[in-house]
Amino acid sequence: SLESFTKGAIFNLIDAKGKPLAEVEQTSRDGMVGYGKLRGSQRAVIQPGALLRERVRGVPTDLTLEIGIDASLSNQTEIARKELEKVNRVEPVAVNQKQNTDFILGKMTSEYLKLAEKEKTTDTNLPPVGSFGLFSSGLIPISDSFGRVNETVDRAIQRLQPKFKMLLAGRILRSVLNKNTSSLKVTADIVPDGTRGDSSTIASRGAEESGLATQRIKTTLQTLKPETEIKVHVKNQENRNLYIAVLVIDSSGNIVLLYPSDYNSPEDASLVKPGEKLVVPPTTVNPENDFKFVVQGPSGFLELLILASTEPLRNALRGIKQIARSRGTRSGDPLAFTEEESVTAMASLLGDLDDTTRASIASVRGDVRGVDTTQLAALSATIEVAE
Repeated sequence: SLESFTKGAIFNLIDAKGKPLAEVEQTSRDGMVGYGKLRGSQRAVIQPGALLRERVRGVPTDLTLEIGIDASLSNQTEIARKELEKVNRVEPVAVNQKQNTDFILGKMTSEYLKLAEKEKTTDTNLPPVGSFGLFSSGLIPISDSFGRVNETVDRAIQRLQPKFKMLLAGRILRSVLNKNTSSLKVTADIVPDGTRGDSSTIASRGAEESGLATQRIKTTLQTLKPETEIKVHVKNQENRNLYIAVLVIDSSGNIVLLYPSDYNSPEDASLVKPGEKLVVPPTTVNPENDFKFVVQGPSGFLELLILASTEPLRNALRGIKQIARSRGTRSGDPLAFTEEESVTAMASLLGDLDDTTRASIASVRGDVRGVDTTQLAALSATIEVAE
């Protein structure tokens, strides 16, 4: 993601064999052109055509959710902009080809409804024409974000504030994805039950370059039938311990923790030793009581995220333990975050990653959260549920 390359990011200048020669800290970006400064080396090491490889992701501490204002709001556009500006960590932006948007605020029109009906993967419970809600950047309606037809746009924005928090949490989580840059050797197989779909594999750059990935995923999209049970096999290909977490984000932005699911000792549960494989959901001595990860119909998308860290994510896991205890959630069951919990949990996760990064690279800027690609592998796969 181009947005990942922001001020505070640190890159290794590498030679033809991938050996680091120097470090470059990014200071700004203008479109496709980045600017930076050389750290701790002579300028003579820089040669035209040399490559840079991400070492530390710089995630802004004040990361915002960018909401586009669609033309369908018509004469209510200015009201919407002013109301969105009042929402903490939400930034209203214009909808055009030059401006990135995370989601779009708009009104369901007959034209948009026809577009939605043409999408095979669209939820069958489509919002009514005239209602306000959120669309994806590709104008796919997020059905549970739409209200009544006679709702005003300012009331709609007030109603959507919890949804904004949940979507912001997802944005924070996605900001650490580094499949193509992480040097950790981690692979994950997404295995559907029986013959209801093909298995697929995702792997970090470190695993692929070491020849440890038995197959490369051919597409970022895996299609499965509704009611398909899934197992996620995550293998630690490192010669050191890794701490694994598996989460899923549905098409409405809801975040669910699938693993670790031992809420009495989540840190111990997340530990995967060198060469070992973790299967999520795990099978216990009482399989009849085990949670099963089953994709639901009729259609839609899920995003599966796998985090592998060289250090335990203590603050995030401590928060998860408290949430599970407060609800009485049984160990082994997944944990769905509320809007407030999701932002807090993802902020704790970033804090843990930043602490680990600064322990080895003390010069990370103070206005970003550092994510070291030598200490975290964050992989993602999209699952399409379709009849």
